Amino acid sequence: MAPWSDGFYYPPIGVSTAFLPNGLSYQEYAAISSQQYGTNGGGGSGFLHGEGAGNFANLTEVEPNDVLTQATPINLGTGAGQNDGVAIVGNLALPSVPGAGPDQDYYVFDLKAGDIFDAHVLGLAAQTFDLAILDSQRREIIGNRGSASGNYPIPDSPLTQTTGNADLAFVVPADGRYYARLSDGDSVYTLTLRVRRPVLESQPVGTKQKIFLDFDGEYLRNEIFGGPGGTARLSPLVDTLPNWGLTAADESRIIDRVVDVFRSKFFGATAVSGVGGNGHYGTSGIAGQFDIEILNSRDHADPWGQPNVSRIIIGGTALELGINTVGIAQSIDIGNFDTTETAVVLADTILANFGGVPRAGNLSLEDVMVDSTALVAVHEAGHFLGGWHTLNSNNNPQIMDTGGTPANLLGVGLDGIYGTADDRDVQFGTDTYDPTASGIQFGRQNSAAAMAWGLSTGKVGGGTIRGNVYVDRNLSRTRDASDAPLAGAVIYVDMNNDGIHQVGELTSVADAAGNYQLSVPPGTYVIREIAPAGYRVALPQGNGYQLTVAANQTIANRDFANDLLDMTVTGRKFNDINGNGIIDAGEPGIENVWIYVDLDGDQRIDIGEPAAKTKADGTYKLTFPPQAGVYKLREVIESGYTQTVPGAALNHEYTVTLTGNPAVDNLAIAGLHFGNQLAAADYGDAPATYGAAFHSFREGLFLGAQWDAEAANQPSADAKGDDNNGVDDEDGIGISQPLVEGGENSISVTAVNTTGQVAYLQGWIDLNNDGDFADAGERLITNAVVGTQPVTAVTFTLPAGVAGDRFARFRYSLSRDTGPTGPATSGEVEDYVLTILPASQGNLAVDDVAGPFTQGSVLNEIDVLANDFKSPGETLELVSISEPTSGGRVVISSSNTLLYTPPSR
Repeated sequence: MAPWSDGFYYPPIGVSTAFLPNGLSYQEYAAISSQQYGTNGGGGSGFLHGEGAGNFANLTEVEPNDVLTQATPINLGTGAGQNDGVAIVGNLALPSVPGAGPDQDYYVFDLKAGDIFDAHVLGLAAQTFDLAILDSQRREIIGNRGSASGNYPIPDSPLTQTTGNADLAFVVPADGRYYARLSDGDSVYTLTLRVRRPVLESQPVGTKQKIFLDFDGEYLRNEIFGGPGGTARLSPLVDTLPNWGLTAADESRIIDRVVDVFRSKFFGATAVSGVGGNGHYGTSGIAGQFDIEILNSRDHADPWGQPNVSRIIIGGTALELGINTVGIAQSIDIGNFDTTETAVVLADTILANFGGVPRAGNLSLEDVMVDSTALVAVHEAGHFLGGWHTLNSNNNPQIMDTGGTPANLLGVGLDGIYGTADDRDVQFGTDTYDPTASGIQFGRQNSAAAMAWGLSTGKVGGGTIRGNVYVDRNLSRTRDASDAPLAGAVIYVDMNNDGIHQVGELTSVADAAGNYQLSVPPGTYVIREIAPAGYRVALPQGNGYQLTVAANQTIANRDFANDLLDMTVTGRKFNDINGNGIIDAGEPGIENVWIYVDLDGDQRIDIGEPAAKTKADGTYKLTFPPQAGVYKLREVIESGYTQTVPGAALNHEYTVTLTGNPAVDNLAIAGLHFGNQLAAADYGDAPATYGAAFHSFREGLFLGAQWDAEAANQPSADAKGDDNNGVDDEDGIGISQPLVEGGENSISVTAVNTTGQVAYLQGWIDLNNDGDFADAGERLITNAVVGTQPVTAVTFTLPAGVAGDRFARFRYSLSRDTGPTGPATSGEVEDYVLTILPASQGNLAVDDVAGPFTQGSVLNEIDVLANDFKSPGETLELVSISEPTSGGRVVISSSNTLLYTPPSR
């Protein structure tokens, strides 16, 4: 075979896959090709497959099916119980009634996104059949009046490759109902419909297509493009750089930029991963979703010849290849059945065809060369991944648009200048088939879906890792009702276990509920989290699970707990009541505690060391020294507490490393919490319904004679539960006269305060006897200052109608407004049962009248205490008596009564 008069060859595959240079139309190319190769020449290498799955059905057309609403249902599909192939024998008969119009037949079936659909019509040779596929909205998505299979080679594809009256194939873009319409043939026919799934889905989990961008030049047998045979020696890209005004020193930068633009057409919100309809395995971890690995000759050993590696050679010249084109691909491989194909982008024709595109003043020739090289490479990859040419003349620029118009591929806007505001982002998308440069005459190609499903990933034999990512609001390190999902957190497989997420490492993004899932091949993996800004991974320790996953195994509940970093505070000091080192629900902050940077390491606060006092909620904000360095952060522990966080293993201090980089250091100085547990506490002992109240020890602050400690709350029916340790600490409140409803009353408070600070007494009585101190009016004493003298009288008013035995609670501490329950950091709590008398008994008799006594009688008993007031739990005792004024003798009996003997005369 001789070259054309210009010295080039025009293989037929170029009609479908070449990005032609300026001035050469596809009609001209096809005409030259036909003369050069003949009508049957120029196919690429490949072989034919049989029917495939064998789940094939033979059917006969059933009328009426002349309109879409009468379409014959066909059980075609890749789902369970469906036929993946059907052959329908029918007849497009001439009308039997004049004026009725020619016959047309409709069939209906349900398909799944990613199904690779193949239709083939065989009828009388002289007949032209019109074959169309419509979607559920009755829109034509693909149609043909002839055969596409004889016009292009599909290496290793099972799709129809024998010439019939009409055929077509496409990748189904979405789940739904589809219709086949057949008309115009006016003869008997056999309509064969087949569906298959992407070949990569049948491979092991994690398998993906690899695209190798080869900038190093190559020896290439040009038969793969239908060339005349022999070796083409394609020079490396670096040889062309001087023509771009560059040198070999610029090559690495050019490669980086070309790879970045190439990648941007597959990954991104407007790219295949965002709009193709098959997700992104690399960010979802769901097996079968879209993914692709992009390699290059600078950074990777040449993988050509390995499974699932297709390549694009970027470099060389048209003369070296012998084909008049800017780029060319080996095939139109609908569904990407052959995952080892080749394409070429010729560096000299890139300059010749794109170098003259007008560009904005801020763009260089290098910018245009980089973008055009990458875009032509993507275009050619689109062909061997299954995309036909689409129209380049409809103001809808797409990656797969027919060549010959460089500005269209670059997305140049109406002003005709590249790099201005009206430029369009050219991506894979939906556009009209170009009937002059493809094997399809009608319809609109969704090339993004074709890429997304043709580039599915493996689904066979993998394991699954699942879990939840959440904000540990109460720092319990257990996912519970108070926690919140952390959507957007990234979980990744740390393949080299370096703690850094790198490109190519499998990831899954937590959904709105915080759930993630990773589908992985069998093996041992470390999975980690990339926490969103403002959060820190708290669990697992070291931010990693090491897991061994078997085939078809699911490992669940691998959860990641995160702390919300409040940048307005350094941390919080909290009362670690249960001593577990975690801020649990209900554990309060501790105020007025010094947190300091221990600059000299002497484990005590010194003048000049940065320090801050905790607020009422326990939070503190500390200003660290401005210099980078390693600092120790400590607290001044209050007496009566032991420190739980940081614990003994950390020497009860945080080690903070500051780098001088605020973005790093702000995270280092957030979330530094200090947990303290009461070493001993004085608890109230009223019944449990009244709630726990407890005070930590503070030297020199208590009620009564001494401070009494208990290990835990000891509620009891008589409010004496904490007296069982041998120490009666209910001795701070005295009742010197009866409490009477409906008026002013007083108590005597015995308190000790040598702290040098003001201490406050709070008091409650359960006036309605309902088991709590929470009702209005039950707080009778608020912030009374006592302890400045040994005994202080405190007055309050009791309302009417509250007579009876009532529980009371008194709390004494350095804090104002302390409530009836919960902790206090100092002082003491005492609970009592108090008797409130009715108003009618308010004036009690205190005089004792006895007698008369018979002269000569002896030891007459007089109970002088019977009408005296006493508080519940108190014991009255006769201490001394005076001599009777009327004579006789009186003594105190052992039963605490008087024994009187009158005078004998």
